[in-house]
Amino acid sequence: MARRTWPWIVGAIVVLLLACGGCALSVMIASALSPTDPAWRGGDAVAVINVTGAITGGSSPYVDRNVAYADNIKGYIEEAVENPSVRAIVVFVNSPGGGVVATVDIYNSLLEAPKPVVVSMGEMAASGGYYIACAADQIVAQAGTLTGSIGVIAQFIQAGELLEELGIQTQTIQTGPYKDQGGWHRPLTEEEVEMFQAIIDESYGDFVQAIVQGRNMPEDRVRTLADGRLFSGRQAVTLGLVDREGDLDDAIALAAEMGGIEGEPRIIRYETPPGLFDLLLSYASRMGHPPELTLAQELLGVGRAPQIMYIYAGP
Repeated sequence: MARRTWPWIVGAIVVLLLACGGCALSVMIASALSPTDPAWRGGDAVAVINVTGAITGGSSPYVDRNVAYADNIKGYIEEAVENPSVRAIVVFVNSPGGGVVATVDIYNSLLEAPKPVVVSMGEMAASGGYYIACAADQIVAQAGTLTGSIGVIAQFIQAGELLEELGIQTQTIQTGPYKDQGGWHRPLTEEEVEMFQAIIDESYGDFVQAIVQGRNMPEDRVRTLADGRLFSGRQAVTLGLVDREGDLDDAIALAAEMGGIEGEPRIIRYETPPGLFDLLLSYASRMGHPPELTLAQELLGVGRAPQIMYIYAGP
């Protein structure tokens, strides 16, 4: 009896998989041809681009809501600029910031956009998230948005004593006395701290100038605000760091007005919706990496070099 039933079981599984695949394909097609897509209706449009999660360099073939890949975002900006039906661009920022280079790349892309740009702030648009906003013609934040955190940070994990307690020794062969500076096997010397501080000060100066130019604010005024503190969206409006309070819909309406669109604008969202292959690839990328190992690598900084960051480092 068991031999007769197993082909039916296998067949049922195959049918189920095909059905799931068909549903996923339908969702992907529906997402690709959503009512906000130009394939459905014409007219002047406002582009909406998301910068969500930590800002990092490079690109990703699949959707990750926790990471904002600079190359992906720059590509969306370029598409919006080249699309003749797009009259204005809205960038929705919900990010604590991220890498210095990646942040500046996105900032420059927005700064060079020949169309009106409005930034809409979500729960958080801090540090690098605010840096990006400075490229906009108008900044809209909600009253409870956390923004500010203007500054630069670099953190170095020192695990030398822990290694010693565990009986682990490191042996480094290098050229020059500074080749291993920032390594987690030893603390920085006073001279090395000064070296990194000089680099950080350069990036800090760039951040200050972005605010001076973007907000038309005197440099001495900017520096009094650029001490790393957070501001609410409401406080940021009062301080001149943000133009007005409002949500994403308000930002879209403002962008449409700035772009000369009459009536309700068409919205084009430059974001690839997650499909079945995105989910499978995301899951596969985590296979073979136990959570405990991943956490340990993050805590110790294993496998990555020290980074200079425009990021809010709080909880």
